[in-house]
Amino acid sequence: MTALPRFPPPLTLPAPDAALAWLDEQVTTQLTTGREIIEALKADPPAKPLDVLHRWNQAQLALGTVASWGSLFSEVHPDEDVRNRADEATQDVQRAYT
Repeated sequence: MTALPRFPPPLTLPAPDAALAWLDEQVTTQLTTGREIIEALKADPPAKPLDVLHRWNQAQLALGTVASWGSLFSEVHPDEDVRNRADEATQDVQRAYT
């Protein structure tokens, strides 16, 4: 039987008054990670196709995380500043993919 993949623990959300700073930090970190992986793939692509796919998957995970947070927070968070930052994050992901 194949072992099930391990997933990170559930996300602990911040208190409402700390949401903007938390979201900004998370978005910045994940966007930077995704962009660095993509730039490294462009600059020095691995020779093996499976290695390329593995690295692209890592970039997708980082950028997909930002896209998910952006989509959720832009629609449901009660603070307008958080919603706006989340919307910007979603746009940042699209720019990174482009």
